Amino acid sequence: MRPVDDPGQMTAEQRLGEVAAILARELHNLPLVIAVKCKKRQDTGEVTNEVKGYAKRESAVGQPQQAPVHDQTPPWAR
Repeated sequence: MRPVDDPGQMTAEQRLGEVAAILARELHNLPLVIAVKCKKRQDTGEVTNEVKGYAKRESAVGQPQQAPVHDQTPPWAR
């Protein structure tokens, strides 16, 4: 076991970051249906989104998930 002050030891935050990166690669471009509800915060009165549920969405076989982008202009500049 490594000492706590060992710079080679990964923190829990670093490990979660690695897991998140792996999951993002594995789940990229998979269709998903998400149910979202708007909810007013008690402390600020600001409206926020709250995920109420999610499920895998079956896609049609052979169809691309996203159209290829031929325009090199950034989306915010189009």
